[in-house]
Amino acid sequence: MSCTDFSQKIQKLIGTDSIEKVKEQNKSATPNTCYFIDIPKNSKLYSLNKVKKIILINTPNMNPQRPNQVEEDKALIELKNSFNNVFKEFINIVNNNKFLNYFKKPNSIETNTNKKIESKTGNTSWSDGLLLYVRHPEQYKSSIYKSFDKFIVIYDKYPKAKYHLLIIPKENIKNIYHLNKSHIPLIKEMINLSKEIVNELNSKNEKYEFQIGFHAIPSMNQIHMHVISTDFISPYLKTKKHWNSFTSEFFLKPSFIIKQLEENDRVNIDKSHFEIVLKKALICHKCKQELKNMPTLKAHLNTHISN
Repeated sequence: MSCTDFSQKIQKLIGTDSIEKVKEQNKSATPNTCYFIDIPKNSKLYSLNKVKKIILINTPNMNPQRPNQVEEDKALIELKNSFNNVFKEFINIVNNNKFLNYFKKPNSIETNTNKKIESKTGNTSWSDGLLLYVRHPEQYKSSIYKSFDKFIVIYDKYPKAKYHLLIIPKENIKNIYHLNKSHIPLIKEMINLSKEIVNELNSKNEKYEFQIGFHAIPSMNQIHMHVISTDFISPYLKTKKHWNSFTSEFFLKPSFIIKQLEENDRVNIDKSHFEIVLKKALICHKCKQELKNMPTLKAHLNTHISN
């Protein structure tokens, strides 16, 4: 892909109206100076990729087919200065805490290298992080979608799609392997609640398809049901494990859990099998095409969105 093609693709994602504003600003832009451009929330660049700002820099014209072409020697010097300024701007961003706060989620749970979650209640193991939302919801108001008598619904901290929520029972249940027949009504309530959530989200936004379920090998201790849109467009979707955990048999349907409880009084599955499932090839959940790596898969997913 050429620089021109890439630029045109970015412009298409930003949107026509915004591009006109950018072009207007670009006309008066001082050569080699960086400018921050806010990306409107209704643009695809924001909605699909969560890009909030771009850095605009007026680089020298090196195209012989355009007027006022800059001589090659001079252009290379200017181009070098342009890129140096971009890198300097990134350094300024890193050193500017106020600017970093623009991107930071409020009230997010900070983790350190020992995977401990810092809270007002003291240190808690990373795998027990969901319990903090249940025990101290007042500390995480911005992360909570809704709270009910028996459940709390939160936004996943690292969403793997445009919409990714977790339904967490307030009852202390470690994971699906601590369920029994008596919990079947609880699972059914979670199913009904998920339907309400999907209806609410789709009434306010575009119509998205959703899936609900549990991971066969949960990473977090408090039991939770995922409610996730099937676009899977997210910067947090990074690995094969991420992908297969939501698009393969690893993602257990609630009906499967209920059947297990009815027949066995517990969830009885082969965990070693599901560890293998996570390592399977990357298969598109919509068209079943096999993709060679995550960047290729993510580019492929965008074609389904645009279509």
